[in-house]
Amino acid sequence: MFPRPLAPPYALLFLTLEPLSTLTGAIATWVDPVGYFGALVPGNFPEGEGLGEAARMRVRMAVGQLGNCYFLLALLSSLGLRAVRTHVRDPAAQEVVVRALLLALAIADITHIVLTLLPLPSSFALSPQTWNAHMWGNVGATAMLFLGRCAWFAGLGRGAVEREKGRKRR
Repeated sequence: MFPRPLAPPYALLFLTLEPLSTLTGAIATWVDPVGYFGALVPGNFPEGEGLGEAARMRVRMAVGQLGNCYFLLALLSSLGLRAVRTHVRDPAAQEVVVRALLLALAIADITHIVLTLLPLPSSFALSPQTWNAHMWGNVGATAMLFLGRCAWFAGLGRGAVEREKGRKRR
């Protein structure tokens, strides 16, 4: 078993794959915000060409802010979890901090999926075969990260860190 809260499979998922995928999303929103906006929902939806200049500015701002949220997730996953592994020596304390961070990210996973699917017609939202890469990234990749977090919470593939006997939890 592994003495640290992030065993190798979880370290790969949360310290490498998640930051890379969210950083990729951030860059995509910054490079082409109007194109990103138009590609969020596949089908016969206008991809920005019918937008007036004021709407284009709003789209650039809103999608740029979305990109900043993706960037923040990349930083939290990468830098936050690495800092815990590097600077918190007590494995039980690491466990508490990692658990709190992964719980916050798991809640955000669920809200992200719900807020992505909720505005869509159910005939589209429940037909993944019609989704484009953006939909799969927003729903499919997020669901996989959520399942990875659930596996971590369930203790799959990692050693549990024993709490000191008699230690009070605050």
